[in-house]
Amino acid sequence: MNVSDIEQRFEISGVLTQRKTLRYFVSLLLINFSTLSLMSVDGLVVGNFIGPDALASVSIFYPVMLLVSLPSVLLANGAAVVLSKKIGDIGEINQHGLNKTKDAIVKLIVMFALFTSLIQYTLVKFVVASYNLSSEMSGLVMNYAWGIMISMPFGLISIVGMLILQDFGKMNSLIVLSSTEGAVNILLDLFFVGSLKMGVAGAGYGTAIANIVRASLTVLYIARRTDFFSFHGEKSSIEDMREIISSGIPECAKIFISTFQEYFIIAIILKIFPEDGGAILGICWFAFCLAMVFAKSIIDAVRPLTGLLIGAEAWKPLQLVMKQGWRMLILITGIVTLLMEFFPQIIFTWYGVLKIPEGGIMSLRIFCLHFLFNGISSLLRMYITANDEYKFATVITLAGYVTLPAFAYGLSLILPAPWVWLSYLITEFIVLIPAFLKYRQIESASLTEKDQSSKKIYMSVSPDKAVETSRAIRSFAEENGCSKRLAYRVSLCMEEMTAYAVKSQGSREIHIQIFISFYEDRAIFVMLDDGECITFDKEEEVQELITDHYALIKKIAKSMNYRYLMNMNYTRLVFSK
Repeated sequence: MNVSDIEQRFEISGVLTQRKTLRYFVSLLLINFSTLSLMSVDGLVVGNFIGPDALASVSIFYPVMLLVSLPSVLLANGAAVVLSKKIGDIGEINQHGLNKTKDAIVKLIVMFALFTSLIQYTLVKFVVASYNLSSEMSGLVMNYAWGIMISMPFGLISIVGMLILQDFGKMNSLIVLSSTEGAVNILLDLFFVGSLKMGVAGAGYGTAIANIVRASLTVLYIARRTDFFSFHGEKSSIEDMREIISSGIPECAKIFISTFQEYFIIAIILKIFPEDGGAILGICWFAFCLAMVFAKSIIDAVRPLTGLLIGAEAWKPLQLVMKQGWRMLILITGIVTLLMEFFPQIIFTWYGVLKIPEGGIMSLRIFCLHFLFNGISSLLRMYITANDEYKFATVITLAGYVTLPAFAYGLSLILPAPWVWLSYLITEFIVLIPAFLKYRQIESASLTEKDQSSKKIYMSVSPDKAVETSRAIRSFAEENGCSKRLAYRVSLCMEEMTAYAVKSQGSREIHIQIFISFYEDRAIFVMLDDGECITFDKEEEVQELITDHYALIKKIAKSMNYRYLMNMNYTRLVFSK
């Protein structure tokens, strides 16, 4: 029996990972509607209560906000990638690596928050002054900017905290935290702008207070409900911090380039739409933010499983998870894009722009064309970065997105004004093509070169066929020259763990994936299941070795590491001859 035969007979099911991805997607959709659209809410409120000039001031500040938020993007994305991989690789040695990573993240949060606080005022003043705006518009932009500058360090804490809780599987808590932030922001915006007549400054201060509330509650929850702040006395090194920062560079590079993109795009748009450019920008960016709520929710839902499976070196299940992500991204983001293409007037109405500017509808429709491709390239960069290809992801990001202003300027010279938005679609393909080719290269190498030192099999186990699966594992080992003793221990533990999962759940409706690696002198067994959290009394463990399934398994295996995350049992056993 070869690998393909046994894997075909016990084909690994995507039900477990699909359920987790969908569960995460729904939760993250609610979360991202709050965290990603805070500024869009500001635009909605000022657009409806004050008017187009106020809306334009919020839109003009958008690239400045991107520039100031770079430390948040860098740290959040780097921490999310590294933390999920460390959680997935839970061998005895790498447990120390997880503790050091947690310590490094905390130190970087403090350093980055202080850095953001110190540099942001100078950056904001410089960029706003470079626009050469009228004194009235410049005043509106700066009035709004004060609240956003106050919120930035707290926003950094909230964003990183969100990804920490996501990796620990605390989705319900994330929904509560994000809903609280969103509700506070909306209510304060309406109160400050609508009731107190504070103008655009009120929207900025509403966002600041909402971020302070969210950051405080996030830190309190992480401290009380997770072990994230438990480093067990281990200290991080410069190398640990470098790994986190390196992992965050590709996405940070995208935002960095986007900042300058939008800076030049604003200049081009204000030139070709002299009266309505600010309003059209606000509408297009709101549409992008709305579409990216869906795309980012899918990518963030796939991210923890991706890191977990890379850490476990489970390449075929990883391939399955990525395909599930592809399908969700294309379906959901595609539907959102089509709705905007067919009903663009709704976006203008939401923003209080009842008199649609000339060229506004066409501008939005052309701009929406790049949404799906932006989501796909972001998913690819996440995968490439998780596989430690930081430099490649950074290079294609810089090489691709830096060309957008040039395309926009060229199109503005030869085509009608709305077609300047086509530059986003052209740029997206420049990034997407090399990213897809690199993705296929990594995928192919993972399934071939990395498997030469062992014989790996990936299977789904049905509780009703656990004994049959056990026999197949032993037959596979015998026919492929693997140790019979190791195979017997692996198959025995698989049976016992399956029985334990059924017993603890009180149901046979358990979804189980197993990954087995047979080496010359050892075997590694990894099991994922959605049963109840495994618990046992350590005081009773010695007395009940024969009756307690899990304690028996600990005795048989050379080492056992267990973690309950994403509402799944993740167990890694190592057996030696």
